[in-house]
Amino acid sequence: MNDIIRWNPILDFNRIYNNLDLSKKQKELKYQEILDTPSTWIDNSYISISNSKTGLLRINTNDKNNPAFVFYKKITEVIKNSNHTYNILFDTATLHIPNLLNIGYGNNVVIGLHMEFGLLEFLIHSIFQDTQIHRKYLHISTFDDYIDVIDYSRYAFEWLVIDLQEDCFFNLLRFQQPFKTWHEAIHLQRLNCEKHNVPFHFKSWGKVENNPNPNDPTLNPVHRYYTKTGCMLDGKIYYYDPITKTTAPTLTLFDNEYYIMDEHCGLNTIWELKSYLPFMKPELFELLKEDIHLNGLNDPILYILTKDSTKVVIEGHTRLRACIELDIKDFPIKEVKEDFDSIEDIQLWMLKHQFQRRNMSSVERLELAYQSKEIIEKRAKLNLSKAGKGDSVTETFDTNLEIAQLAGVGKTTVVNYGNVMAKASPNLIEQMRKGKLSISGAYNKIKDKTPKSEKTNPEIVYLKSFDEGKVLMGKNCTSSNQLRHFSLNP
Repeated sequence: MNDIIRWNPILDFNRIYNNLDLSKKQKELKYQEILDTPSTWIDNSYISISNSKTGLLRINTNDKNNPAFVFYKKITEVIKNSNHTYNILFDTATLHIPNLLNIGYGNNVVIGLHMEFGLLEFLIHSIFQDTQIHRKYLHISTFDDYIDVIDYSRYAFEWLVIDLQEDCFFNLLRFQQPFKTWHEAIHLQRLNCEKHNVPFHFKSWGKVENNPNPNDPTLNPVHRYYTKTGCMLDGKIYYYDPITKTTAPTLTLFDNEYYIMDEHCGLNTIWELKSYLPFMKPELFELLKEDIHLNGLNDPILYILTKDSTKVVIEGHTRLRACIELDIKDFPIKEVKEDFDSIEDIQLWMLKHQFQRRNMSSVERLELAYQSKEIIEKRAKLNLSKAGKGDSVTETFDTNLEIAQLAGVGKTTVVNYGNVMAKASPNLIEQMRKGKLSISGAYNKIKDKTPKSEKTNPEIVYLKSFDEGKVLMGKNCTSSNQLRHFSLNP
């Protein structure tokens, strides 16, 4: 994913122009600094210019002596002679068609139409039929009746972006089409894009409550495609890079496709492995970066090779992230040659490897080992299913025993730990995690608070003979609620 540089030259100009403390010469020097800014970026950068903030088209093109207009023309020349790609997004509030017609930008300028509120068809037509604008796209941030006038076969645009805003609305009453949910409306636009071979880019759900998937991984700030409200649609990530004209990169592992999170020096990471173990706390990560910066990376980053020889990291995700941020490209790596049959096999291997590398307390080991509980239970169900179908079962699964073996503790410790995590108060759990209480100590505390069943005093019946007792027993005079003790009269 390419980093987007945000540039607001006209906004910067206005701040300088309205500064009464600056002389004319000082202002001109600062104007030149703005004009020189693109030369400081690396080659082929992608620059975003928001028209709603810069007011590029609000400048009076007839007043050629206006300092703002003079500056705007210089900005135009800078952009035309630049090797960067400039994305200028216009919205309906700042769109002035007569001014737009004479921009004269080349292929390195992409014009986007921000469809934020109801927009008449002739405005869409004016933008997308203008032959002087070579690259165009649509940017949708809410849904209103104007969605119905987008004719994918009529308007030639390069790609479609749906980036719902927090204050976006969904006007069902004005829709001509029977949309019932956000998902249906977005889904139709995606199908239209597929039908007309238009790249589809879905950036955000706008509000968390709009997102139908509470477990959307893109809600995690560490995820490559993170947004505050998530951007996964039907289990997929619809991303389009207008510079490289590529979608979200993937790799194939065990015949399944996975989205690539990091790409560095031939190594690749995937979310299913990168996020499987707990992420390092930010303050510890900064210390790790400092250590790697000063001393280099000593332990190799471990990877496996896929069928097509793609290197997938299975150990060292955090260290690789540090190398990426430090722009370190020379570090040790090592291939792991294991017969993995599934992603779950790798995840279990990752857990075992962590136990070998670290000196952990029993609580820390169990917290980590519990990451495998879902995998173990899944395998146990698969095993039972095989047995039910008459297939030979080669191994049996006891979840607690499997976790115990992973963590290197006894099965009773695992059972006690599970009870504490399920029944203890947050304060008690925190004491156990900090080592102020052992697992057995924490378990004893919740066990002592378990209500004890009431004892019932037995009724004593005195018998004259053993024969009388046999008769009473035969009449089933005892019950589960009242236990009778029989005794011969002294």
